[in-house]
Amino acid sequence: MISPGENGSEAYDTSDFTATISGSGVPSFEVNVTGDEPDADLTDGVCDVDLSTDGNQCTLRAAIQEANKREGEDTITFESSISAISPEKSLPDITETVTIDASSHSSNVELNGSNAGKNADGFSVKKGDLTIKNLTVSGFSRNGVKSDGYVQLSTVEVTDNKAYGVFAKSDIVISGTETTVSKFNKNGKIGLYSQTGNVAANDATLQVENNGDAGIVSEGGDVIINFVPGTHLPTYVGKQSIIKGNGKSGIIANGRGKQKEDTDDEYYGNVRASYIVVEGNGVKIKKDGIALKPSLKNAGHGIYASNYVELIEPRVVDNKGYGIVSKYDVIIYGSETATNEFNNNGGAGIYSQLGNVAARDVIISVEENGRFGIGANKGGAFLNDATVINNKGIGIVVGGDLSINKGKVCDNKGGEIKVKGQESIGEDVVICDNETQ
Repeated sequence: MISPGENGSEAYDTSDFTATISGSGVPSFEVNVTGDEPDADLTDGVCDVDLSTDGNQCTLRAAIQEANKREGEDTITFESSISAISPEKSLPDITETVTIDASSHSSNVELNGSNAGKNADGFSVKKGDLTIKNLTVSGFSRNGVKSDGYVQLSTVEVTDNKAYGVFAKSDIVISGTETTVSKFNKNGKIGLYSQTGNVAANDATLQVENNGDAGIVSEGGDVIINFVPGTHLPTYVGKQSIIKGNGKSGIIANGRGKQKEDTDDEYYGNVRASYIVVEGNGVKIKKDGIALKPSLKNAGHGIYASNYVELIEPRVVDNKGYGIVSKYDVIIYGSETATNEFNNNGGAGIYSQLGNVAARDVIISVEENGRFGIGANKGGAFLNDATVINNKGIGIVVGGDLSINKGKVCDNKGGEIKVKGQESIGEDVVICDNETQ
């Protein structure tokens, strides 16, 4: 309100106020041209590749250039007519935090790198964080996404790139809905790779298949899929995440003994997941070179963890190496009726180097593995209902105590049970016809 002051004249106005203009707070550029032209004027703050034509003609290349020029976070969206973009060379490196968002579309917008030439990444982030929503990134001669920072992905497909699907120095966080699937398939190297952080998909379903190297790797953190640490509960009961047919191991969490901040005894290098299928990994490991030693973390195992493994209702089958290799505990949770499978792996079904194998309230099946069924080198095994049959080594071998309430331990080629500690075998456990080598 402005006071007219004495005699109603603005010359006598004594009011004091501050004008405020409010808006969304995050500048946005809308891609409305499928071409690959650069921005025509990087000094005007407008995404436009053709200054002689009315309106703004904004390519994805020009939008990234303008976002880099402007300080602070930016958003790049896509006009409804844009369904695919095929750059003719590498897009500019991203140097500011940016969100690239096609979530308003009914299907993913595709970024296709088949015409981008040699040494081209789909998105390359040199500074800042990157969020990608509802995009398909495929066909690039290098990586689908490469970032020196943090990457947030929502309902994406990163497929058929020559090197990594996603390579990030920091965390990779994947989100979605209970009805969508994010896919990281058929990349030449690793599907999802974090150099120092976590790979976390706490509200997303994943498909990570047929990558040339491992499926998912965290070199300095944890791999978490639909699991709330500390609660032993899934974030939602949705579709199964599939990690299948990758050239080497399915999942690797190699925390390198790095201790987490603000904790006394928790270390990185954990795999925590629910409702996952880890199947047929290790296709590039020769049959005579399966590398069964658990110290070889990328030897075609289903899951390798340098710390702990916690799973809810998993299926870990047909991998060329071990089903599970963990330095410390392997803990299986779930309902009392669902069967958790660790079958037909080239090495052991479940192996803990220094910890325990615990499936206290669930049913597990450990069958037809290439070595022993369940092994805990230094710890024990605490099993509720276990079927351990037709393994080529000992059925169950532990360095500590063994407790099994019911189940069946039969037809294992290396013998039935070998325990260094105390045994507690329930009356409902059937032990039969094991062979000693």
